Amino acid sequence: MQTHVNPPGVKINTQESGGFCGPHDYNQAMNNYRQLSDDYARIEQVIYYLEQNVDRQPRLSEIAEHVHLSEYHFQRLFTRWVGISPKRFLQFITKEHAKQLLARSASIMDTAYDIGLSSPGRLHDLFITWEAVTPGEFKLRGAGLTIDYGFHPTPFGEILLALTERGVCHLSFVLHGRQSDAMQALQHSWPKARLVEHPALTEALVARIFHTPGRSVGEPLHIYMNGSNFQLKVWEALLRIPPGSVVSYGDIARYLGEPGASRAVGNALARNPVPVIIPCHRVISSLGEFGNYHYGEARKIAQLSWMAPDALPLDKDFWWRPPDLTFSENLTLYLGDHTFQILLMPGHTAHETAVYVPEERTVFTSDNVVQVMPIMFECVPEWTDSLRRLLEMDIEYIVRGHGEVGGKESVTTMLENVEFCFAEVKKAIVAGWSSEEAQERVTFAEKFPPLPGDPMAAMRKKGIARLYEVFTAK
Repeated sequence: MQTHVNPPGVKINTQESGGFCGPHDYNQAMNNYRQLSDDYARIEQVIYYLEQNVDRQPRLSEIAEHVHLSEYHFQRLFTRWVGISPKRFLQFITKEHAKQLLARSASIMDTAYDIGLSSPGRLHDLFITWEAVTPGEFKLRGAGLTIDYGFHPTPFGEILLALTERGVCHLSFVLHGRQSDAMQALQHSWPKARLVEHPALTEALVARIFHTPGRSVGEPLHIYMNGSNFQLKVWEALLRIPPGSVVSYGDIARYLGEPGASRAVGNALARNPVPVIIPCHRVISSLGEFGNYHYGEARKIAQLSWMAPDALPLDKDFWWRPPDLTFSENLTLYLGDHTFQILLMPGHTAHETAVYVPEERTVFTSDNVVQVMPIMFECVPEWTDSLRRLLEMDIEYIVRGHGEVGGKESVTTMLENVEFCFAEVKKAIVAGWSSEEAQERVTFAEKFPPLPGDPMAAMRKKGIARLYEVFTAK
């Protein structure tokens, strides 16, 4: 049975209250790229381990041990990073599933051919406009051009992102932590350009590039491409491949009217200046092999699975149906010798819930209790009341929405953090600051010192804007 919590006057968000969607949607909203980047390092180890042991199909417990995690934390790793169980992820990375994806996507390039590849327009799941370097500009090799760049964490490891006034011109993954190698590649592409480190500018684009497919990304994302005519044709064709679909190298070559050019297509993919934006990871071997990728096959597989979770096969015995029960406050379920009390606890969102198992003296708090800075862009003032209510309950174990299992001290800490954030915004209001001024000047740095590049800035500002609205409402 599935349930919704439906407090009066509150529109239900099915992402948190029922239905079927990947938890990575929420992680994306959290913009917690530092955590996802750290998680990817282990995901990559898992993929390579499976490739090395494909013939004997190791058990999940063995894979978890290989990456030095318990089975419980191994499950949480995958749920946090990609929004699916390890079992479903392992189904995805098989050769058989790759063949199924190819078969299902067989008509992709035919459809693109029928539509035609016009110049700048709406392409795949990102709203992209693109511009090619002219022959004259190519000869200048970047002379007179200023390129701003920054290093940033992403769900697939650290990247170097660079842009000009005309759009994003470079994206590369930092391999083995060697930022100097990534910088050399950028300098090689634009040898005469003036390079300026400006992470605050490039960071704003990270969430738009690594967004969840199908979600709005706002204004068009501009890219500025430097390549040969053939490379530009290949890259442009890639922009017609939707998330959840793959094509073969031969498909691209035939689409371009050069059926014998599969190898040349592969070379063009290897020189893609902005991977992820131009989705070269969506091209695989016609035999069902995932194929080469400039930044490693594991990263290619990871992108295919994370960026298009709907393409993953459902567990054999899984079936979906809409919620058939709603409640406005509390609901108690009796399953075997355990009681599950589902409690409406407004806070992180208006429809946040907790699940209390009294026999185990355990409560699952959802994101009302986390181990990171409170995320407040949908929060309600009742958050502190809900946390005090948790403190009054007979609880020994707190299972947080993010972070390790703790005790009541984790609720106390969370209450202090939420009250602190509330108080800082109220101070700004009393000082006469506008919402915009509060977003720029309130940082919460006393309790939450920003990480390099301040990756949580956008989410923090959204939370401050929300609190400002809540506390100034009549």
